[in-house]
Amino acid sequence: MAPNDQDPPPLPVEGGSPALPEQERVGAAQNGGRSLGEVEEEAREQLGSSDLLILLNWGSPGVAEGQLAVDFSARFNRKPHPNSALERMMHAEWQRRRARQPSLYNGSKFRYGGFSLQPPSAETLPSAAAAPDAPEGALQGRPRVCLHLGLTDYKSLITTNLCSDWRSFLAAPLSGSDPSKRLKTDEGGGREAAGGGRGEVDGGMGRADGGAGGGSSSTDASGVDASGVDDGGAKADAQQCTQAEPCGHSAPCATCQQAIGQRDAHACQYMGDALGNAALVVTADRRFLLLQRGTAVGEFPNCPVFPGGHPEPSEAGISAPPPAPPAHSPPAGPLSLHDASSTSPQAPPSPSDSSSPSSAQLNATIAREMFEGMKREVEEETGTPADSLRGMLFLGLCRRRENVRSLAMFLCHSSLTSAEVLLRYASAEHKFESTGLRAVPLVGQASLLAEARSMPGCHMGGAVLAYCHLALHGYIPAST
Repeated sequence: MAPNDQDPPPLPVEGGSPALPEQERVGAAQNGGRSLGEVEEEAREQLGSSDLLILLNWGSPGVAEGQLAVDFSARFNRKPHPNSALERMMHAEWQRRRARQPSLYNGSKFRYGGFSLQPPSAETLPSAAAAPDAPEGALQGRPRVCLHLGLTDYKSLITTNLCSDWRSFLAAPLSGSDPSKRLKTDEGGGREAAGGGRGEVDGGMGRADGGAGGGSSSTDASGVDASGVDDGGAKADAQQCTQAEPCGHSAPCATCQQAIGQRDAHACQYMGDALGNAALVVTADRRFLLLQRGTAVGEFPNCPVFPGGHPEPSEAGISAPPPAPPAHSPPAGPLSLHDASSTSPQAPPSPSDSSSPSSAQLNATIAREMFEGMKREVEEETGTPADSLRGMLFLGLCRRRENVRSLAMFLCHSSLTSAEVLLRYASAEHKFESTGLRAVPLVGQASLLAEARSMPGCHMGGAVLAYCHLALHGYIPAST
């Protein structure tokens, strides 16, 4: 991967990554014929950390704008915890935080509520106009990822995920077993969960390192483990999979993947769980951007991270919660964040006249915000103009085990060199959030993962997703 000062060629139609120039590949042969599961395990071994959960690893070729779908609904809002004392504790926690940091303010965020995979069809495949960065053929032949999103706020995030007693808000434990244990095909053609309990679908698009309520607990045929937690029947679904290409290879079945996602969403149903985003931004001279977080930020000060933040509901025109699901009975005791008819943060009711966008239109707008919001975060934090970013791809979903912080990971290419980006960083709108920007060479198999070792677990998981994408496309050679 020798330096080349010329502009990169047009995005490749096939072979390489839609987000990176074809000339940068070291060749698919040097990938050693590894599967996605093998590449991910290699990355995990190099990191040597258990503070990450991979929920959805799309691997190759990534998900282009126009292929990512969204289901925005109050079904995916935070549910009040049955223990009313925890709900009251949230209010007290927020008051304490405000007293220590008067500048702290609330704001709406999208809440991560899981994902599903939709079979491609003439109705769901996007047009070229809907996905201008996607190369021809990149959107064909694979299931369509659909993010399940509700509405939450920063207050709910701080007082659940980020409170000192955050584990009390889990509906099921997040305790994965040995990462090397994965679903495999036995000699008789059936399927067994090797080691029983990791709850992982290897080699394809979705896996949970331990999932939610996974670990080493036993699960009966009904999908209820020994602790009484309903795991969504993930293991039963895996054993009943009838796909020609079994789980553990390159094309796992959607049933298994979605069961893993459902287990995770069930475990985190009482969390604020604002969905974060981050991107591996590769410059024209083959470097990727890393920010050093400031000292006054709320999470992981002074840590290296990818550019990122959160997609914003306000940018999608959302100023109120999504329509409420059927009424339910709230837990006893005063609730600080929710009323009796909705689990959403308080906000004015949505307009109901004919000028309001339809549900399908709103979902499409939010799906665009997933990509546009990522570009906006990169520009605000690094000064890299959004119009210099191309080939933006969604790579998957991950969590940090500590505080179960969810993250959507992206990858894109900038037409600017690292020197040009560093010059623009001095005037970046949100430069105050960081103390420095580095451009790290994307050379050698360990550079990305070596930097990731110092990252918080959610960004560490993002590094694994990016590493898998780059390795499968031949931009990172096989281990020696």
